[in-house]
Amino acid sequence: MYIFSWLHPQAYYQHILVLLIGCICMGIGVTCQLLGRVVMLPGEGLVNAIATHWKLDFGKIKVIFDWSLVAIAGGLSLYYFGTIEGIREGTLVSAFATGLLVKFFMNMLLKFRVKRFGKLR
Repeated sequence: MYIFSWLHPQAYYQHILVLLIGCICMGIGVTCQLLGRVVMLPGEGLVNAIATHWKLDFGKIKVIFDWSLVAIAGGLSLYYFGTIEGIREGTLVSAFATGLLVKFFMNMLLKFRVKRFGKLR
């Protein structure tokens, strides 16, 4: 947060641009966690456990998981406040984009690895 303390987007398009850059950074970070096989945060850890156990695509499961969390938050917000609070377009874009970006970066890195080091065994 300190590194970007100077950044104060004013226009709506600037907010969208910062959101997209943040989604890209998040996708790269989750991809590094997966490839590095390091300890994950609970959200990614649960998605990874589900994807590994049932041999499913991590990116697709991540999108489904994130959207289910958004749906639960929306439902609870409607129940307790009578309106949706705290969920806007940034939440929706992030829930959709992160899983797709992880899938994209995993495919790109695996293609690079095959091209650079030969077929995987």
